[in-house]
Amino acid sequence: MTETNSETSEEFEKLAHIFLNGDAPHARQEWITRAKSGDDYAQYIVGVMFQGGDGVQQDYKIANKWFKLAAEQENALAMYSLGNNYYAGLGLRKNYATAFKWYKLSAELGFSDAQSDYGKMFTKGLGTKQNHETASKWYELAAKQGYAIAQFNLGLSYEKGRGVSQNYETAINWYTLSAKQGCLSAELNLGTMYQEGIGVVQDYSTAVKWYKLAAARGSLVCQFNLGVMHLEGLGVTPDKISALMWFNIATTFGDDGAKENGEFVREQMTKLEIYQAQKLTDEWMEEHFE
Repeated sequence: MTETNSETSEEFEKLAHIFLNGDAPHARQEWITRAKSGDDYAQYIVGVMFQGGDGVQQDYKIANKWFKLAAEQENALAMYSLGNNYYAGLGLRKNYATAFKWYKLSAELGFSDAQSDYGKMFTKGLGTKQNHETASKWYELAAKQGYAIAQFNLGLSYEKGRGVSQNYETAINWYTLSAKQGCLSAELNLGTMYQEGIGVVQDYSTAVKWYKLAAARGSLVCQFNLGVMHLEGLGVTPDKISALMWFNIATTFGDDGAKENGEFVREQMTKLEIYQAQKLTDEWMEEHFE
């Protein structure tokens, strides 16, 4: 892998400055020139340009060509990108075994995203034999670097006792770290554990807090749960208007159970209350999804 010395780092910073200050075409050409001269990081950047169609026509095959050149110089980012494209079949034939190979090489160089996805391959048994213990080891390496998805997956491993000894408290610790970075799945699982008192003292108000965060990211389960908790007064003051709001929101996203619950609640409400619930629904949707 080409080492980036201080002089090269300064040049990269200049290119980034040029790009951010409106002369993107010049910066792109400079990256291409550097890539053609053999700089592995520039090759990776050019691959990203073609992968995303950034100032050039999107072309996964050309992106993979540049990723491969950089990966052959042990560029961990390029190795990971190749792994992703083999996993998804972008610009080449889908091949889990080859994705596994590139994830492994990148993970061994310490790249947290690759470590997490390498662990995922062991969890799912894709490109290799299923091995939850090995998966958890790689999740932990990535989680300790602060990678939210790995923190969630490691929390899930401890909650389910998959590859590690079951430990709800440890699961909650990892879920919390992940949720604080905005991981929807971690927010949902934390809400569930606080609602049911799994590994923690049952706390409906804390469950509501995590459910609201996940609901704002589009979690149907959390939107539905919030409707139930407002209806039954779990962690909040019983409130049919708020309950109907949450059932309306979940119904908008296709939850049939929420639709049925909403119809049930409406039968117990006045026309004014139903109107108020719909107004709250519209305001929430406009704030979060429009």
